[in-house]
Amino acid sequence: MKRKKVRRRRGHPILRILGALAVLAAAACVGLLLYAVHGIPRYEGPEIQAPVVEAPRDDTGGAAGGVDEAMEDYTNIALFGVDSRSQDLLEGNNRSDSIMIVSIHKKTGDMKVVSVFRDTVLDVGDGYYTKCNAAYAYGGPSQAVAMLNNNLDLNVTDFITIGFEGLADAIDALGGIELEITEEEADYINMYVHDMSRELGTPDTPVSGAGTQTLNGIQATAYCRIRYTAGDDFRRAQRQRTVLQLTAEKAAGANPIQLYRVLTALSEEVTTSLSDKEMTGLITRLGGLSVSDTMGFPREDGRVFAMIEGQDCIVPDTLTEEVSALHAFLFGTEDYLPSQGVQDRSATISGLAGR
Repeated sequence: MKRKKVRRRRGHPILRILGALAVLAAAACVGLLLYAVHGIPRYEGPEIQAPVVEAPRDDTGGAAGGVDEAMEDYTNIALFGVDSRSQDLLEGNNRSDSIMIVSIHKKTGDMKVVSVFRDTVLDVGDGYYTKCNAAYAYGGPSQAVAMLNNNLDLNVTDFITIGFEGLADAIDALGGIELEITEEEADYINMYVHDMSRELGTPDTPVSGAGTQTLNGIQATAYCRIRYTAGDDFRRAQRQRTVLQLTAEKAAGANPIQLYRVLTALSEEVTTSLSDKEMTGLITRLGGLSVSDTMGFPREDGRVFAMIEGQDCIVPDTLTEEVSALHAFLFGTEDYLPSQGVQDRSATISGLAGR
């Protein structure tokens, strides 16, 4: 019996053409982003390595015993905001105005953000205890990342540093962000906008007053700098996390042309240790990323204030407890037992604060 030939139905020629054009457009978009990413300056300093964590000497147990295996499921990146007017983001007296840890689950895209308060006393290197934002000034991003790893039992090996102008340019490229501001905040925003217009030559565009409104880049950056309202530096760090979250959400919905504009705007005001491939991977995943929660370190009920070396400082009431809470928040590790190094630093910090 002779078999009939079965003809495979090909799609309509127009549909095939449209499909090919879609593939070409996607390739062009990726190429455009790769080109923009390649223009971002890369860190070429000392290699950043996660520390070798020393387990507690007394072996008292705990969920992780000094090594939190859950961290391996996350990409952890340090984010530093610096007030650099010389466009030198790596050297000079650049005390990091903001210090954040961005933790992204590798499979789900769930993202959490922690602000480490810049006036928190920690070991900034070689056993010297002072405000943690000094680490960046003493040894650039490599020392600042090491400070985070050694004091918080983290495995961060990459960072992104951004200057104030870069943040403003990125927000402008996205069309601004919508924020609700109070009358008091509006007054401070206008003060900072005026100051930046004189210092940086940016437009002096004040906000009209309180209420929900779309802030441009300079206005949003000014909002991040407010520290004199109720809540002081803690509220300031919360504002910074809010702006980061809103900017990330806006970027997640942006088209490739907008993202290209963001990246080119950042080219002179950002530097990173991430490779082109890693940066492009993060950008292409933006649509699947979402900030699920944020927090400040140390927590409100886990910090005290003390005068150390003539400076008003924030002191973790007990560093070991705050590190345990941090790992529970970021990685879901309950009853995490910090490493011996963190326990030793915790005792030193308590001694400095007279506790």
